[in-house]
Amino acid sequence: MRKLISFCLHGGKDKYCRGFYENLPLANEFYPEWEVVLFHDNTVPAAWLDKYKEAGVEVHNVDDCGLHPTAYRFLACDLPEVERVIFRDADSRVSQREAEAVKEWEDSGMGLHAMRDHPHHNNANYPIFAGMFGLVLSELGDFDVLQHLLAYQGGPKRWDLSRNRRQNWGIDQHFLRDTIYQKFFNNKSILIHTICEKRFDFEIDFSSPRNKDKNFVGEIFNYTGGKRIRGPQWKHL
Repeated sequence: MRKLISFCLHGGKDKYCRGFYENLPLANEFYPEWEVVLFHDNTVPAAWLDKYKEAGVEVHNVDDCGLHPTAYRFLACDLPEVERVIFRDADSRVSQREAEAVKEWEDSGMGLHAMRDHPHHNNANYPIFAGMFGLVLSELGDFDVLQHLLAYQGGPKRWDLSRNRRQNWGIDQHFLRDTIYQKFFNNKSILIHTICEKRFDFEIDFSSPRNKDKNFVGEIFNYTGGKRIRGPQWKHL
């Protein structure tokens, strides 16, 4: 049975396309037993896709699936022979801190894992962040992720995510809140690593410290003039 790290891409911005590429050696280092899979549409430049394939990434073009692009990565749940999946953002970087938390989740026997590693993650409206959680797929039962996603967003659509028309931004996290989280909460099969206020007994501290640069799980990186830069959020830790 496979263990997958699932990403999605839409568009050609370096923040995401280069960011995903930079995650590949990190995934090999921190998750040697896991495979990286990517779900994308036709807006991603072919040159980047060629680089990903050369690096051994399993690439899925889902341009005609009708889903909101931020939810493409959830389609990993419908792949065959998969034991568990963790979902990550292309503009963040996987790390030792999160990998150690994931290992604790694997050892816990819980079906859902989530992480909150910044004060801004303390948002009761978003119990799961879409790039910071994982699932044991056997606990989904016969839950068809694609069909539930399509129903949640009101059917298949062509989405306009241009700069001024970011349609239904956040729908991926709303879906997780209203469906996935409730399912596992009701089954009491959750483990959450958090630095935020703890409301339930399944919320625990991270075991490993931050690195010397004070990076946090889910931290966003961008590029200016080809140089990678950090967002200002780390200053609020």
